[in-house]
Amino acid sequence: MKKKFLLWSGIVIGSLALMLIVVYSVLNLIWSTELKNSIAALEKSGKSLDLTALAPKPVPDGQNAAVELNKAFALMTSQAPGKQFVQNKERGELNEKMKIATSLVTVSEILKWPEAKKRKFMDAINSREINEIVEILEKAAEKPGYNFNLSYQDGYAALLPHLAPLRNSVRLLCGKALFEAEKGNRSTVYRLLQTSLRISDYSGTEPTLISYLVKLACFTIATDTINFIADKYGIDSSVVQVQIRHLTSSYLETSQYTKK
Repeated sequence: MKKKFLLWSGIVIGSLALMLIVVYSVLNLIWSTELKNSIAALEKSGKSLDLTALAPKPVPDGQNAAVELNKAFALMTSQAPGKQFVQNKERGELNEKMKIATSLVTVSEILKWPEAKKRKFMDAINSREINEIVEILEKAAEKPGYNFNLSYQDGYAALLPHLAPLRNSVRLLCGKALFEAEKGNRSTVYRLLQTSLRISDYSGTEPTLISYLVKLACFTIATDTINFIADKYGIDSSVVQVQIRHLTSSYLETSQYTKK
């Protein structure tokens, strides 16, 4: 009796498994066919899902912010073997100064920090190494174009090691703006915030979803910093309006780009 029960149980389970495999195979065939037809329809209408076709236009080195950003990214990372930033290959590991200078995830956190931790952060953010990186980031923001010349020919396997350093750049600039606000250097604060917004906007020119998500994350960091500094230290309302217009313009450009 027990053997017969096990036999029938095995037959039932095997039949169900076979049925699931058949159903999955049929649905997979249907969905694959629908996907291919949809892609064919898009290509026929002049649109493409090929990353190479969607790649940003080339930018001469002298006008390309990415050239300066690569220099800054290299300085942000450790110089130990295997931990360095390698353009279009490895994002590297932040060096100790950068770890401290970008440890402020949201600016309001600093209100809860003990004085010793705050002093350590301020010392790092005003160090020679960090000041050098900030200067390079400001130089990058002055360039009219941006293109990291990613390996779009690799399709959706293309590496994007520059995105994390971009976000860290915005965190660094916002931390530096906070430091300058503490010192009362308003003109420097405005310049740093404008630079952070400019760099936040860069990844939005790339045809990948993750690039747009990083752009939104960077804008969130920048706008949170603007609001915090405006509330705590006071910012001229006309300057805030400039930032808002920049953001609005940028989001509109992104919307138009995604509708193409």
